[in-house]
Amino acid sequence: MVSSSGPRNVRVSTGMIIVLVAAVIFLLIFSSNTSTNNNNDTTTLLQSKSVFAQLEERGAGTTNATTITNNTTTEPQAFLTYENPSWGIFMQYPSNWTASTSGLTDYTDVIAFYSPPQNVSDLFPARLKISVVQYSQDISLPDYKNFTLSILNQSRQFTLINSSDVTVAGYPGYRIVLTNKPFPNDTLILHSMNIATAVGNKIYQITYDGEEQAFNRHLAEVSLMLESLVIENG
Repeated sequence: MVSSSGPRNVRVSTGMIIVLVAAVIFLLIFSSNTSTNNNNDTTTLLQSKSVFAQLEERGAGTTNATTITNNTTTEPQAFLTYENPSWGIFMQYPSNWTASTSGLTDYTDVIAFYSPPQNVSDLFPARLKISVVQYSQDISLPDYKNFTLSILNQSRQFTLINSSDVTVAGYPGYRIVLTNKPFPNDTLILHSMNIATAVGNKIYQITYDGEEQAFNRHLAEVSLMLESLVIENG
């Protein structure tokens, strides 16, 4: 009895050790992969976490001279201030961007900011546009979001990437990310990020769009612009 029970105990203990070691290795590999994936996710706009949440976690402040990090290069970037007291809009934008009201296509458009062209072939610079729609009564943001999504779902021009709730200048809002291929036989792909919030009887819409490379190239600057946005009610 003694001789037969000894080897069984040894085998069981060895098996348990093997299982524990395998579990530890699995957890280390899973943790490493998760960390790598999270690092990759934070570098792209098309993710579930809102850009505003990232800015809050980073605790970045807005000053007249902000450091923008792009991969391995760090460049100081001066910012200017745009003010529109009529709509209660205050926002900082890069000094090498162009703020313009020319060429706006809708009566609700207030201002647009354009990134500097990279070269002569840069025909679609990145653009951030602010629009305001004023109604006769207070607007429900969820109803407006559902209405917008229903229109987009009926359209064949856009591909909906994701939709999420965000905070816009301290107000509840939502974000919708789209892609659009305006010319079927061309490789040109346009990206668009549409952000909206309801303040009383007004809907404030912020649209950031551009050709795919320009869209991604200026995302850090746009993030700081959105962080600096102030909307005063009334």
